[in-house]
Amino acid sequence: MKSSPLNVAELKNINRHIILEKLRLCPLSRAELSVKTGLAKSSVTTLTNQMIDEGLLFEVGLAKKSNKAGRTRMLLGINGDFGYVIGINLHRTKISISATNIVGKILFEEIKPTSEFKNTSAAFDYIKGQISHQIKNAGLDRKKLLGI
Repeated sequence: MKSSPLNVAELKNINRHIILEKLRLCPLSRAELSVKTGLAKSSVTTLTNQMIDEGLLFEVGLAKKSNKAGRTRMLLGINGDFGYVIGINLHRTKISISATNIVGKILFEEIKPTSEFKNTSAAFDYIKGQISHQIKNAGLDRKKLLGI
């Protein structure tokens, strides 16, 4: 069975992901992104401008001047405050709940031994309560929660 060709929306999402993967390592200019991703400069410019408008990317500042002619390159970076994710690790000896922003900065972490819970239901009640408590304590916006 043949797989169906990608539609424009799927291709756009793949290209956005490729750009984000490159920017995850360090800030880059649009021209550098074009070279490193193999995407056309116009595609990189269109996609990065959209991501800036969404608040996902931001202009970090100008790159160091080079000896080459032309404009100084504007570096782009990922806006860590765009959103965050929560991770839950259920281990035989402990439960850990943590949140990181989209660039990997830890926003909170809570670890509790499983021996402190009478049963599974008590552990799940604790997890639900801690997620709400930690989001509030850290001053995080629930609308920016991207997933658990």
